[in-house]
Amino acid sequence: MPSADEDPSVAKASVCTDVEAARKPLARLRCLRNSIDCLTKNETLPSALCYVPAEVTYTVTRNDMIVVYSTAAKDRSVLSEIISSTGHQVVVSGEELYTSEGQWARLLKVCLCYG
Repeated sequence: MPSADEDPSVAKASVCTDVEAARKPLARLRCLRNSIDCLTKNETLPSALCYVPAEVTYTVTRNDMIVVYSTAAKDRSVLSEIISSTGHQVVVSGEELYTSEGQWARLLKVCLCYG
């Protein structure tokens, strides 16, 4: 009878040499477990899930028009129309805004970057 090393039908366990790659799934599982525990105990969610960045930078990948409105409300007015190209970056707040019109972002600045 052949041993497990010689038997091709026996699946061999692979050894993970990348420690960081092995830690990521474990960290996700721990975070999920902590979140479920918090929801079960009616506590606040872990602080790692409650992070909202102050600003988010988007790099323009095609030539397009960015319309800037005064507010996200229905009675808004157009403040400006910015013609963007691939050299622009748009910086918006990290806070997500939703209305019946859709998703909005609070514009902080538009900068032209060469390079």
